[in-house]
Amino acid sequence: MDISALQDRAIELAAGKVKDGYRPDIDTLRALAVLSVMLFHFGVQTFKGGFVGVDVFFVISGYLITKGILGRVRAGKFDFSSFYLRRVRRIIPALVAIIAVSYILAFFVFSPNDFKDMSGSAIFSMAGLSNMFFWMGSGYFDSSSSVKPLLHTWSLSVELQFYAVWPLVLVLIWKLPKFRIYVIALLCLTSLFLSQIVLKQDPSAAFYFAPLRLHEFLIGGMVVFLEGRKIGSKINEILYLLGLSLVLYSVFTYAEGKTIFPGLSSLPPTVGTALLLLTGGNSLTAKLISPLAVRKIGEISYSLYLVHWPIFVFAAYLITEQSPVWFPVLLVLLSFLCAMVLYAKIEKPLRFSPVAKNNDMLFSLGCACLIMFLMVPAATSWAQNGWTWRLPKEISEIHPLDLNKTGLYVWVNQTPLAQKESFEGNGKIKTLVIGDSQSADFVNLLVESGKAQQLDIVARTVYFECNTFDENVLNRDSYFSVENVHLVKRPDLKQVCQQQIAAANEQKLISEAQVIYVALQWEEFSLKYNVEAIQRLASKTNAKIYVLGGKRFSAPTYKIIQSFGRVIGLESYAYKLKDQDVLKINGVLSAIPGTNFVNVMSLICSNEEKKCQLFTDDKHLIYRDEMHFTQEGARFVAGKFVSLLNEKIPEPKD
Repeated sequence: MDISALQDRAIELAAGKVKDGYRPDIDTLRALAVLSVMLFHFGVQTFKGGFVGVDVFFVISGYLITKGILGRVRAGKFDFSSFYLRRVRRIIPALVAIIAVSYILAFFVFSPNDFKDMSGSAIFSMAGLSNMFFWMGSGYFDSSSSVKPLLHTWSLSVELQFYAVWPLVLVLIWKLPKFRIYVIALLCLTSLFLSQIVLKQDPSAAFYFAPLRLHEFLIGGMVVFLEGRKIGSKINEILYLLGLSLVLYSVFTYAEGKTIFPGLSSLPPTVGTALLLLTGGNSLTAKLISPLAVRKIGEISYSLYLVHWPIFVFAAYLITEQSPVWFPVLLVLLSFLCAMVLYAKIEKPLRFSPVAKNNDMLFSLGCACLIMFLMVPAATSWAQNGWTWRLPKEISEIHPLDLNKTGLYVWVNQTPLAQKESFEGNGKIKTLVIGDSQSADFVNLLVESGKAQQLDIVARTVYFECNTFDENVLNRDSYFSVENVHLVKRPDLKQVCQQQIAAANEQKLISEAQVIYVALQWEEFSLKYNVEAIQRLASKTNAKIYVLGGKRFSAPTYKIIQSFGRVIGLESYAYKLKDQDVLKINGVLSAIPGTNFVNVMSLICSNEEKKCQLFTDDKHLIYRDEMHFTQEGARFVAGKFVSLLNEKIPEPKD
């Protein structure tokens, strides 16, 4: 977020006091940005593109920091140490306070795995490297964002990295008076170009890496070099309205999972912000939309940004059932309350106090000591797997979950089967398995139950991101670029998905198979394609086709156990948390003519007793997350699975 500039009411501050350069329109712009981000995070659908508020802050920050540095350079008063000490005074106190409070709350409510991740993110956040931490954790089985209370600090780290190098670059550029803006423009275009290239290969890197976000700061910086030019009042008003329209267009029409971002998609909100900064000081519209209440929101926007996301994460962690419609309203009110406290008690007094102003070095040293004081327990809990001793005895008796080990286990049996080119023809039942990690789970059950020894199995893996094996989508580019929310984020997988879908529809395998199983992480957006694909599959073969239903909970099962906090009553509690979307989809899948539906969820959940078992008799977790079996879990349900297969599946057709 806009760290140093977030409440800098004037471009050049002297001893922390506001001077004549205060622009109410910038506070209004901050208010728009922080409200957009907050309401997006809280799930308000109208603000589905609210994530661009961060980009708005980047542009504001680039503008204010550039103008502040150049103002001091012109006056011969710029000093690197003074600049960085002011950044410390401006940034660190509120940030460290939020990290400390979040760490303490996580200590009491998080599971060991989540607390371990929280500890790591706290260390990297205090080191200004949380963007790299979250980038490294953005894999197939990484924790969902709803259990990362410091996830939003990635943008703070990007800002800190910008501050680390930009003053030096700007001072050097100042020595080239004829080429200043051209050099900045070249750096801006280079960053944008690289962002667009990397976006196609590693979208997470394009999102988190500071060099690939540099163009957003520099767009703001270039405004400084354009400010002195005369613009007629009418043109000025038109440009302001155009800028506002570009920002609002992005906020209300962009959507996570549908908009390829950042890259070129970052231009509308960032260029729009630049126009607002360029013209807002003399715009009548800006004055009309900048009432005191809105400016006050802009004034506390840094604190509001810091507090809102941890509030959401901890609320979502403790309330695993579906939240009521008024829940976002409560979160907004609580966020404002906490932000006002943080601003009044920590951010403002520590920023403007005589100690902070007159003893920069001493103040910075105190901040450094506080950070080290927090890093010691965070490093310890990170190294010691989240301090399992925190759990109640009956919960701590459940064996700890090794996420890395269990993640590898999911694929251990399907991967070699997917490399087979054909059936072996060994007299065993020719079995074709099609799907993603859910079919890998199914293969593990076949292996653990011993059923696999009776089968000649060939697997065809279709990644979860592909989300369908329907060969008709190969001719629908819109499926890969618009409809599929996962491939919008991972366009680099488009070609892989096309190859996998084609392989899953290999006619020779389909015609030779005696039994075909289809198991995917079923989702609503691709359901129609999968239903059509299954129906088409039935028309191509004499094999028995079995569709395996989804088996997902609304939260990772270890989180369900931790949030419930006891064993007695846990099974009934877990039954209520079966994913309702999956249950609806299962209803559609079970009605596909010419196929047999297998209710895999029944392996651990009883509709008669209204209970779901989450751990084995010897207290190993059955699920590693909300939908994948651990090896102990697969072994535990294998007996039930064999009975289900024998009951459900007759001999294949000749």
